[in-house]
Amino acid sequence: MPKFFFDVPEDGITKPDQEGLELPSSERAHQEAVRATTEMSMDAATTTHPHSVAVAVCDAAHHVICTASVSFDPGSLDE
Repeated sequence: MPKFFFDVPEDGITKPDQEGLELPSSERAHQEAVRATTEMSMDAATTTHPHSVAVAVCDAAHHVICTASVSFDPGSLDE
């Protein structure tokens, strides 16, 4: 099975995935990136500040093959 790496860009710095995951296809790697960004956004959703999270999926040569991202804006309460 091919190995995919899930790098996380944050505050202008990319945190590279050193371990990677063996997955059957790039489609499955994309699905994993979507799941990861959703989870990361939910973890950060306890804040009242807008934020975004992203995951860049890289192949074994560390070329980006896709990126998944989620933006969160809780809005504001008009009182």
